[in-house]
This record gives sequence, structure tokens and C-alpha cells, in this order.
Amino acid sequence: MTCEICEDFIAFLECDLGTSGVALATLIENEIERFGLSLLKARGQCYDGAGSMKGARNRLSSLLTQRYPLIIYFHCAGHKLNLCVALSCTTPLVANMMGSIQKVSSIFSNSPKKQNLLEKVILQNKPLTDIKVLKDVCRTRWLERIDSMDRILVLLSEILTTLNLIGTNFDNTYNDAKGQADASGQYHNMRSFSFIITLLIVRKILSYVHSLTYEVQKKSLDVVALFEAVYIVINTLQEINENLDSYHHTYYLEACDIANNLEIEIKAPRACPKNISVEDYFKRNVSRPYIDYIVGSLNERFSDDHKIHFFWYFHSTT
Repeated sequence: MTCEICEDFIAFLECDLGTSGVALATLIENEIERFGLSLLKARGQCYDGAGSMKGARNRLSSLLTQRYPLIIYFHCAGHKLNLCVALSCTTPLVANMMGSIQKVSSIFSNSPKKQNLLEKVILQNKPLTDIKVLKDVCRTRWLERIDSMDRILVLLSEILTTLNLIGTNFDNTYNDAKGQADASGQYHNMRSFSFIITLLIVRKILSYVHSLTYEVQKKSLDVVALFEAVYIVINTLQEINENLDSYHHTYYLEACDIANNLEIEIKAPRACPKNISVEDYFKRNVSRPYIDYIVGSLNERFSDDHKIHFFWYFHSTT
């Protein structure tokens, strides 16, 4: 006997009664009944980790489980994956790099005039590229930032040129002092080896996590396959960490090539001790901690305990 998973969208619901756990539980019960369905036959519920959704008391998941014991709560895997990446961005150099990407995206997305200037510079320097617009960065959907990073890497020279033109008010038409200061500030932030190598390292490491986002969105994915996919990513990142000297050296050489092409000095921040090389500084302060954060967070949010609890609950209620 083969079973085919079927997904059907039912409705968007307005939360007229509020967004508390009690109000949401009542809303869902009423709507399910209105469609002629029964929650007694439900076997799962999945939400993000918002306060009104997840919790032991008076939260949507717990209220529905109390009333219908066979409805197992599972924290949305895609949302947990986003949280894993979000945690890793507390690393100072990574947080600064991400912040610069967000600000630069906003500079161009909020001003058609500045965006038009960027497109002119791109057309002049890279007439064959299809990339004309920087992707605006979403604060909550961290894994979408990999596309933003790709665009920054491809257009870094053109972005720097445009920011410098705006910051220096090259044609006396950019008379907004704050806009000029923002552009000038981001020009200096991005025209540094710290920005380039941090961007490159994060982009390389996130590529392994990014592939997992497609896996967790497959409607045919079950819990066993989910945990297996997560473990593959964890094992891959651990293997990189164990051989980080080799991997990081490759990242460093690539970053040096980009910096040399842009005539950017290859150096570490002033805080770097004199007895540590530039390559080792970024290995200790970006590559190693960034991988450690992501692996630790994946282990915490997709742990064996969560899988064992899920299967114990499933078998004990069926």
C-alpha cells in the first residue's frame, strides 16, 4: 500500500478575537468545524515559536493538545533553521557585515535616483550581467540573505563606485546630508578587507545550510528524513571545522584576490594582536566561531531528544 501526501489550502483567517492562545484555539476550532472537519482526526500541528503559539500554559499548541491529545505539536523546521542562522549572526564581525548589507540595500531600494545611478554604473562596467538590483534584506528570513550576499559579491566594485559618487556629491545633485553621510559610511565599511573576507566566509558556510531550506519545504519530507538531512549538514560542518586550516586558507586566498582587484589593503582590524597573522585572525574570529554557533544551534534545535520525544509521543497515542 502506498500513500500519497496531499496538501490543500483551506483559508486565511482574520483574528477578530485577538491573538492570544485561547482566541486562536477557538478560531481554529470554529473554522475546522465550519468546513465539516473534525480535530479528533488531526495528528499534528505546526507553527513558529511565537509566544502565543508555543508554551505550556494557555498557548495555542498546548490548548489544542489538551483538548485533542493526538495532535502532536512540531515547531516549524524552516523557522527553527532560520533561528539557527540568526543566532550565528551575533558574532561581532558577522553582525557588522550583515548590518552593512542591510543598510546598503536600503540606500538603493529607498531611492529610485540612487538605484538609477547604480544601474548606470553596472551597465558601464558589467553590461552583460543580469543583476541590476540589490535584494532587500528581510530581518526574520535570514537564509534569504545568501542571495543578497551573492549580489554584493558580484557587484562589489560597482556598489563601491556608486556609494563614493553619492557620498562625494559628484554632480552636486545629492544635497541630502544624511544620505551622503550614510553612503560615505557604507563605502568605507565595505571597502575593507574585514568586510570582504567575512562576507566570503559566511557565504561559503551558509551554502551548506541553504541547501537544507529546500529539504524542509518538501511536502513529502517526513520527520525521519528531516533529521537525517540535518545530521548530514551538521556532519559536513564538523568535518570542515576539523580541517579548518585547509578550508579557511582557501577562503582567505579568494578574499585576497577580491581585495587585490579592488586595490584594498589586506589587513586585520586594529584589535588584532601583533603576533597573529591576518589569516589566523579571521580564522579565529569568523570561521571558527561562525561554524561553532551554527553547529551548536542545529544540535540544540534538532537534537536526538526532540526526535525521541516525537516518536515516543506518536507511538504512545496511536
